[in-house]
Amino acid sequence: MADLLELRRALEVPAAGLAAQRRTDANLIEMRGAMFDPDLDELQTMLAAHAAFHSAVASATGNPLFELVTRPLYHVTYGEEIVENLPGDYWARIDVDHRELLMMVKGGDSGGAMELSRRHLDYIMEATDR
Repeated sequence: MADLLELRRALEVPAAGLAAQRRTDANLIEMRGAMFDPDLDELQTMLAAHAAFHSAVASATGNPLFELVTRPLYHVTYGEEIVENLPGDYWARIDVDHRELLMMVKGGDSGGAMELSRRHLDYIMEATDR
């Protein structure tokens, strides 16, 4: 998991910045469509939405290579031992981060999007390294 998150950080942080600079209205609709409700949705729905959201951010870079390279990263499944040990507020925090990143991308805040992406991945690293 640590190796996966290290690679995600190397790719997703700059992708978030580019997405904020280059996104289209269609990209914003795609990102918004990948939201989930941590209080109502089942685990599989949240996992699929998480992957769809990050794929939409990659798409918003306008560089098809980001999509190609990152696509396999979002289809790696969390092992049962990881899922069972996630903090109780894990999915709520992921949801908040995704919504905040959407707003930064929408507002064209490249630096803020990159910083949030870093914090988001740091949180996932911390939460899954239990």
